[in-house]
Amino acid sequence: PRWFDEDPVDLFRHHVWMNPFWEDDVDEVVEIMGADHVIFGSDWPHVEGMPTPLDYVAEVKGLSDDDRRLVLRDNVRGLTELRPV
Repeated sequence: PRWFDEDPVDLFRHHVWMNPFWEDDVDEVVEIMGADHVIFGSDWPHVEGMPTPLDYVAEVKGLSDDDRRLVLRDNVRGLTELRPV
């Protein structure tokens, strides 16, 4: 018998956005989560953050232009948009 009405993995992918650490394999995270649920955050100016956040662009060079735009800009923009209540 099924314990859940919906697949827990699908629910996770729908409701969670991943911000991989700089040393993570971004391509793999995108493959698992989908480019529409991966975001970039540098943690700057926090001391343990990336000292040169623009270096992260090299980490996403394997993604298509559209996926790169989602990860580096559009996903966070969508999460921070004001929405009607």
